[in-house]
Amino acid sequence: MKYLKFWGLMLSVLCHLGVSAQTGVNTKSPDPSSNLTVDPLRGGAPRGTLLSAMTSAQRLAIASPATGLLVYDLDLKCLMSNNGTPAAPVWSCIGSGSSATSTGVFIKHFHYALPNNIPKSTADFSARSGPVTANQTLLSNWLATNDAAQVAQLPMMDGIRLDIEFYDGTYYRSLIVNTNSTAVSLAGVTDMGISNKYQWSLPLSLPANNYFNIDSDQILGWSSQGVLERSEAVFRILGDNGALYKITFYGYNSTGNTSGKYHIHLILEKFDPQSGGVHN
Repeated sequence: MKYLKFWGLMLSVLCHLGVSAQTGVNTKSPDPSSNLTVDPLRGGAPRGTLLSAMTSAQRLAIASPATGLLVYDLDLKCLMSNNGTPAAPVWSCIGSGSSATSTGVFIKHFHYALPNNIPKSTADFSARSGPVTANQTLLSNWLATNDAAQVAQLPMMDGIRLDIEFYDGTYYRSLIVNTNSTAVSLAGVTDMGISNKYQWSLPLSLPANNYFNIDSDQILGWSSQGVLERSEAVFRILGDNGALYKITFYGYNSTGNTSGKYHIHLILEKFDPQSGGVHN
């Protein structure tokens, strides 16, 4: 008898699924425009919907991803959708200022208008690299206190995060921070808008939770209105798949030192190696 009841129940469920236009989870009234509606408040406590979370490498390894496929990229820290086709995927972050293309080019951009009264670091951090400490006035720390939702928007890929240190009232240092739990070996070169070129040591070993100042004279500034200062660097993480990274810092003062805003643009780009790009 129990056997017959079980199969009777299964038949009832299958018949319901076959004729139903929409499916509801924790709700009997799914939205008529959707094929799946999830009630986030069932049982009183609000809940989210957890999608597949994976690294960039795992996402790129998905064979023939369907158009509209959704995943959460742990490296880019964003929800991504395939806006291309299964044969030619075009991955894009949804609403985060980051994007990815089918050729393995990833871009993360962050812009913020800062007040001109941010305090400088309480110690001399003129060293090109070193451990991140509580005494440093970093953009990430300032945001955590004053605009916490923006911390997750700072550009970061493969554990390398862009940040700035407020050096004094009109200068800042352009930093990359290794947020990985282990050291990484970097090789790169910097091209500044004012400070000429700086060739990084080969390789540069950057320990976990350490920073590296990419600028050759180690500071950029918001010194005068209308001046746009820039620092760019290109580097590799030695021992990976051969990807190339490009970082750009832009700083400018919009309306003067006394009452204006200090603008910062942080741009991180990653270029994955082309598949099959070895020719005789």
